[in-house]
Amino acid sequence: MQPTPQIIVRNFEQCEHILCTETGTLDNLNLSSIITRLIQDVGRFCERFASDFIISWDMVRKQLEPRPVTEPYYTVEIFGIRRAGVDHNNFFLSHLRNDSRGGYFCCENVYRKVLALGIEILPAESPERCPRVTCTLKDLTDELWRLEPGGLEENAA
Repeated sequence: MQPTPQIIVRNFEQCEHILCTETGTLDNLNLSSIITRLIQDVGRFCERFASDFIISWDMVRKQLEPRPVTEPYYTVEIFGIRRAGVDHNNFFLSHLRNDSRGGYFCCENVYRKVLALGIEILPAESPERCPRVTCTLKDLTDELWRLEPGGLEENAA
């Protein structure tokens, strides 16, 4: 799995607009409130190519497959909802690079809605237990992204 670029992690962590949070284990995690919110917003704000959402959601599903976890794992997945499509991290970074002005990127200039899902996986407390998971969905639409030199590199947090 590819590390999350620092700029995405930083803006996610600074954002206080939490839409919902789900907790559980890798073998028992109910994400229905998160996926319901994502589907509703994609349906509301994306008029064509809404199926792009499935590409991003498949990335989330792969990260949440049951497996042994020995080190804490943290990532953030972007769902950038445009009129004609849903962008994941790589396409979102492309817009950060190409559509920023004066060192800042305003999501509303490109996207109708920008949601981000933070995924934190902690190792199991004992060998017979499963790793613990916390998923948090935030709305980053109104966030003003400050671009710093080197900030668009894909360095993990």
